[in-house]
Amino acid sequence: IYDSIALLFPPADHTLSGRVEVEATGAGNIRGAEFSLDGEVLGRVSGPPFRFTLNAQRLPPGPHLLKVEAVDRTGPTGLAVEVPVTVAH
Repeated sequence: IYDSIALLFPPADHTLSGRVEVEATGAGNIRGAEFSLDGEVLGRVSGPPFRFTLNAQRLPPGPHLLKVEAVDRTGPTGLAVEVPVTVAH
């Protein structure tokens, strides 16, 4: 099985408001996921499934790039998925 990561929620172009549970899944040697927004790491979780609660109220409104990166036993792998999202208050 090859390493893979997939973002389950939110989908691309989704509008985020309030508290949002971001969810991803992985296969292979993936042990965790690192979530970031516009290049700033928000948190790292182990799992799967990988779930992270994002508080959109703490983020500036407007367009952003949400990224989930696969983490193995040595750290971030470079294997990632990015989707555009919009934050609305």
